[in-house]
Amino acid sequence: MTDDQGLNANGHHRWPVDRRIPVVWIFTIVAAIILQTLGLGYVAGQFNKRVEILEVRTDTQAAQIDRLTNAQSSSIIPLSEKVVTLGVKMDHIKENMARIEAYLQPVPVRRPAPLPVR
Repeated sequence: MTDDQGLNANGHHRWPVDRRIPVVWIFTIVAAIILQTLGLGYVAGQFNKRVEILEVRTDTQAAQIDRLTNAQSSSIIPLSEKVVTLGVKMDHIKENMARIEAYLQPVPVRRPAPLPVR
């Protein structure tokens, strides 16, 4: 390849596209590029679909968390009042139990003094 045939203006070898390259190879290369482009489009579409599903799931979970947080914060005040009320009731129950236990204490029986033996 010392001759100047097959060189372009930059001095590089040209890739000849003529009857020496089979048409089947050209169709195969074009078909491969088209199939790869379609496959890339399909994968991108599936990825987009998965991202949308995750966004919907995240929004749903965020809404559930907000509902639970609001429900708990609104029920905290009545719950604390119930705890105070239960504490007062327990105090009354303890007082009543102490009185009942006092009534149930055995009363000491006075036995009469023994009679002197004669």
